[in-house]
Order: sequence, then C-alpha cells, then structure tokens
Amino acid sequence: MTALAQILASHKVHVTGSDTKETFFTDALLRQSGIHFFERFSQDNVPADTQAIIHSTAYHPEVHEELVFAQSRGIPVFSYPEFLGILTKQKLSIAVCGAHGKTTTTALLAHVLFSMGKDPSALVGSEVLDWKNDALMGTGVNFVFEADEYQNKLKHYHPWSLILTNVGYDHPDYFPTSQSYEEVFESFVRKIPPHGWVVVCADNEGAMRVSNVSQRITYGYAKDALYQIREENPKRGFAQTFTIQKDNEVIGEFSLRLFGRHNIQNASGVIAFCDTMGLDMKAVSKGLQSFHGTTRRMEKKGTYKGSLVLDDYAHHPEEIEVTLDALKEHYPNKEKIVVFQPHTFSRTEMFLDDFGKSFQEADAVLLLDIYASSREKEGAISSDDLAKKINESSPEKAANVHTKERAIDLLKKSADKDTIIITMGAGDVWRVGEALVKKSG
Repeated sequence: MTALAQILASHKVHVTGSDTKETFFTDALLRQSGIHFFERFSQDNVPADTQAIIHSTAYHPEVHEELVFAQSRGIPVFSYPEFLGILTKQKLSIAVCGAHGKTTTTALLAHVLFSMGKDPSALVGSEVLDWKNDALMGTGVNFVFEADEYQNKLKHYHPWSLILTNVGYDHPDYFPTSQSYEEVFESFVRKIPPHGWVVVCADNEGAMRVSNVSQRITYGYAKDALYQIREENPKRGFAQTFTIQKDNEVIGEFSLRLFGRHNIQNASGVIAFCDTMGLDMKAVSKGLQSFHGTTRRMEKKGTYKGSLVLDDYAHHPEEIEVTLDALKEHYPNKEKIVVFQPHTFSRTEMFLDDFGKSFQEADAVLLLDIYASSREKEGAISSDDLAKKINESSPEKAANVHTKERAIDLLKKSADKDTIIITMGAGDVWRVGEALVKKSG
C-alpha cells in the first residue's frame, strides 16, 4: 500500500490515508514522500473531493467505517490488487510471483534495470536497502512488481512477462488444498501474452507443473535448465560467486552480496530474464554486485555482546529451512539461536509437522505467541504445541517464552561472540533484535 501510494503521488495524484497506530518502516517512507496519513480510522479522514479510495484486502467494504461511508457517497472503492491491476496495464509489466523469494527477486530485477539506466517503475514488498524505499517511480517502459498469490490477487494483474520462483502450498486459511493453490498460479501463467516470457525455476516441481507453456524459459541448478547455475564459490570477495551457462556455454560470472543457495537461484532468475531481454551480461553482473538486499530478508541488524543479530521474514517451514541451511553454510562454527513468531493459527496448525522439522539447524528456538494478524483472531493451536513438536526430534531445543520482553531477557544471558541471533516471522518479532542492538549501542 505504501509503495502504491508513492507511485500515485509521483504522478501528481494527491494521496492521503488512514492506518493503525502500529509503527512500521513504511511510516517514514510516507512522511518523506509528503503523504499525510491518520493513525486512526474515521469517515472524517475522507476528504470531500476524494475521487477514489484504495484499501488493503485486510479491510472489508461491507464493515469498514471509511469504506462504508465512501460507498454511501458514491466514491469508487478499489481493493489494492484491483487498482494495482489497472497500473499493470499502463506499461510493459513484469510480475515476480511464487510461494517464496518474491521480494528479493523483484528487488534484484528492478535494481539491475535501474543500475543499467532503464529507469523502471517498481513495487516491492519490503524496503530495498539501496533505494531506502520500497518503490521506484521511473519513466521507463517497464513496471516490475511483486505479485502476491494470497486471496488470488493474481487474477487482477495483467503482466507482459513473469518470473516464477517456486510453488509450494501456503495460505491454508484461503486455499483449502494444494491443488486450489496451484490453480491460481497456472491461471496466472496462462495470462502471459505470446510476446511475453515465462521465466521459471526448474528446481521446483510445483513451478514446473503449473508453467507448462510454450514460451517457458527455465533457470536453476537442474541439469535440464536452460540457464544453469555452475561453479559456486561462496568464499571469494562477496558472499557468493557463481557462473551461469546457457546451452553449455558460460554467459558470465556473477557476484552476489547475499548468501544462501536460494539467493543464487533468485539471482539466476534475474539473469535469465535479462539475457532474454538482450541486455549486456557484464552490466547485469555489475548491477547484481551492487545490490545490498532488502529489509527483513537475512538483514544484518547489528551486534549485541559480540553476537551477530539478523532478522528474516521466514514464516513458512520451507523458508525457515533454507534460511537456516544458508546460515550453517556461511557460519558453520557459530551457535544459532532463533526467535520465531508463528504467523496465523491456520498456517501453524496445517504445517505443524513441517515446522517441527524445519529448525534442525538451529541450536535453540525461542517461540513467541502466534501472531494472528488481521486474518484470524483465535485458533485451536498455540506456540506450546509447536514447542512440543520441535522437541520431539530435538529434546529441549525449543521453549515457548510467549513475549518479546521475555525473549530479550533470555538473550541477554546467552549472547556472546560465538553466537548468532536471528529473529524470524512475518509479524513484529524484528523488535527483539532491534531492542538488543539498541542496548548494545
């Protein structure tokens, strides 16, 4: 919503808004863009000359005070995906979709195009560290955007081309089965016009299953990928160096400041797309090399008593597993303490067994109470259940500490130079690491 507001404001649209009183990094982005917002909801917030209202899908037109008021006055009301869908028709739009890796891949592609002077517009689901923003308001022909599948937002979008990172079942509160989840991706892929491209990670069975179309371009570690990842070297200069070959010929060597095999996959998707666009690979390599990542994706927050403090958005078992695998590879001799905040009761219940197995590379797991968000108010499961499941295979590894304050108190006692502390989850668990770093400073 914040990125969309900034894009509209850059086109001389007068934008105001309403939000909850919670503090997020987006508050500062809105203020620096000169966009006024209220920290409460009220029909009095709606200006008399309002021509349209755009709302998050977390709020419903039937019950939300401002939306009910707008409709009674005949003011057009659009959900976020409905209005974003309108914008995707205005340029050659490139969607980045998938269960995991969307944010990093979107930011990488937009950053590379920007570094090459293509001046794209972009909308990313997190703040890009190099931009100090979650949006680019360019004048170029391309609009790169993160396409979220939740609530089948994909049905509203009209991209020219797309990158599909992976497809693995998620959002059980909306999609009752894995089949219903895959169907929205399959429908989205088939919307790409004949002159567009479908760039797909060949390492993921789900992505390959839903993308069986003639214009498919594949990338990854798989031997049959058109753009194949070769010769990884995680110890040279930057976090990782690797080569990409196409049709058994090396098209370039690339360096990436991000670590983890999953980020090499993300980068190779960007490389495949840029090469298909006919862009110079040396310039693409330079763009990748200059990318510093986004907030809440293996973000380095600072140190506390010698401990490196990291933060990551991982809230699905697959995301947790690949993040911890990357940490083990990069810091093999460090003890890893995870502070995890489960996100939604339905996801925790549906994937309880998978969550229990996903923390194998952690040495200790401190669990916060489930972050229900606006989707759910209560459920039949708790973090106590998750602690028990983790401890079935690794006794005494996990403990439900309930609150951020309790987690901070425990970390004060265990932090040292041989420890890495990583906060994980889609809620506000990041406040734990931020509080520790502030105490250190």
